[in-house]
Amino acid sequence: MQVTTEEQFNEEFFKVVHIFKARATLSDYFDLNRRYFKITDVVLFEDNNIKLDVLPQCYIEIIAGNLLNIAFEQTELLSKNSMLKDIGSFLI
Repeated sequence: MQVTTEEQFNEEFFKVVHIFKARATLSDYFDLNRRYFKITDVVLFEDNNIKLDVLPQCYIEIIAGNLLNIAFEQTELLSKNSMLKDIGSFLI
């Protein structure tokens, strides 16, 4: 986009700078989240592949059908610290 006024320049500059900041933040959090997941031994990173460890994989396989049943339901529990049993009895 070609700008012709200082106001347009400032607006475009603001957008570009924030896109770069957002990308940098996502990159930083990717590394941080990867390290957090790695120390839990729930998620394994091997040969550029991501997979669940044996026990978490078994658990997900057991509850997978029920997860799909609640995946798109609206709930007030997302913004609260909730017990798994409150989310779904199949999670117990």
